[in-house]
Amino acid sequence: MTALDDRPGTEACPPPGLGIGRLLGRGCFDVVTAPAGLDREVRGVTIWDPAVPDAVEAGDLVLVPAPDLTSVLVEQVLTAAADADAAAVVVKAPGDPATLRRRADRLGVTVLVAASEVPWDDIATLARSLAPADRLSRAIGRPAVLDLYELAEAAAYLLEGPISITDEELRPLAFANLGHPVDQLRTSAILARRTPSDARKWLEDSGQWARLRSGRAPMRIDIPGAAPRALCPVVARDAIVGYICLAAGGAPHWEPDLDALADVAAAAAPFFSAPLRGVDADLLVADLLRSVLRGTASLSALAAEVLPGPGQDSWCLVALGASGCGTGGEQGNYEDDRQLAAYARLLRRGSAAAVLDGRVYLLTPHWGSEDVVALAERMRQRADSLFSAKFSACVSDALTGDVEIPGVRRSLDRAVDLLASQGRPRTALLSEVRPNTVLAELGEIVKGNPGLLDGVLDVLQTGSARDTDYLRTLRAYFDAGCDVSEAAKRLQIHRNTLRYRLHRIEALCEVDLSDPQQRFLVELHTRLLPVT
Repeated sequence: MTALDDRPGTEACPPPGLGIGRLLGRGCFDVVTAPAGLDREVRGVTIWDPAVPDAVEAGDLVLVPAPDLTSVLVEQVLTAAADADAAAVVVKAPGDPATLRRRADRLGVTVLVAASEVPWDDIATLARSLAPADRLSRAIGRPAVLDLYELAEAAAYLLEGPISITDEELRPLAFANLGHPVDQLRTSAILARRTPSDARKWLEDSGQWARLRSGRAPMRIDIPGAAPRALCPVVARDAIVGYICLAAGGAPHWEPDLDALADVAAAAAPFFSAPLRGVDADLLVADLLRSVLRGTASLSALAAEVLPGPGQDSWCLVALGASGCGTGGEQGNYEDDRQLAAYARLLRRGSAAAVLDGRVYLLTPHWGSEDVVALAERMRQRADSLFSAKFSACVSDALTGDVEIPGVRRSLDRAVDLLASQGRPRTALLSEVRPNTVLAELGEIVKGNPGLLDGVLDVLQTGSARDTDYLRTLRAYFDAGCDVSEAAKRLQIHRNTLRYRLHRIEALCEVDLSDPQQRFLVELHTRLLPVT
């Protein structure tokens, strides 16, 4: 939907902070006018009733479910909202937008228009979630969450315990541990995507299931053999549509946390409403990123999807691979795009993540190499946790919309394979490891053409201790940039000893290391030969 008012200050885009502007991010609302801005805090919700105009309170979002906005009704609603200092008024059929805007501007009242296909019950559910979501955002020091996975992350951080968000049958929809201890019940429920049968039977036989289905407040559940839990129902349209489950971590979480748990449940309610939930953007973006990686879609198309609007023309691609698993390997069968995408966006607005051929890929705005490396390292650690494997990550150079992404991907894949083979998982820039990846690629070529290494160092490949020392000497000499003193220091020998070895190598191999071409050939062969 587009804004009904194109004047500066009333664009249909939510501000980065809190307030009623967050309604606009769901694509179900337009702005008629916002004379006081879109960052007004929503403290409550009032359904307009002409018989009780004094019911509107400060900070309220006033919903006007009237089929026809007459001039008299508009004047009544706007006057009541202005007198009470309400956050905003929400209508569906604006009638004459220009007249409505003039009256609202005169009284200083923000007015939003809701899409006709969104039921008022769902609008009320979303409106009632704003204040709890704002409290949650302030508590964690971060703008409001955008989906259930981010909500679970925020709740686990705030409540210092594992969080699960489930449907009405206790089937997990999203979860977050953040390093807090978990029990077998939680692990089994997440893996099976349902509550284990023995735990469900206990809930029903003990009467706890009936209590859960009829209650509206958080309650404690003590399932035998499992950590204590606090469950709070998620209510939409006056029906329980899911639950927020907080499992006890290192210490029980009860009365002090119940209000926060209720806020999490209220903030989750809109995500259970189909009109407000909309299309699963994470999965769509992951599919688009896979197309870009294959070369069937452009980087500019993906950029327009994940970060609409001008101003971002430089991007960075990160590849992550597990140790012992090359591209397409069996160990790389990871299929949790949604959690990766949610976590990527949590770390950096405009990022996208996807799994392809056993690799995890992250595309993110490029704001400096150090910044992207730090982001990639956090993604690497998340992949470690999510897939129970040890990942290495490689970060590309800055990319623009016309770059050939499949070629960049191939370079990153080679670099990740090299990093993973070193047995020390880490994150590195592609520019740092590019010389090694070129050598690795040349090594693959040599495997298919072993004759390319014939001749120059044949005499040193006997496997004797002397010849191994000579190969190590050459490697140290070239690593030191042909600086005799530095190479001797690295080998912990005297410079004269190093010079003697070099002269012996020249005599044995019949080469002249002072000749640039011969020296290059010796160095290339030295780097392609394994030195044990």
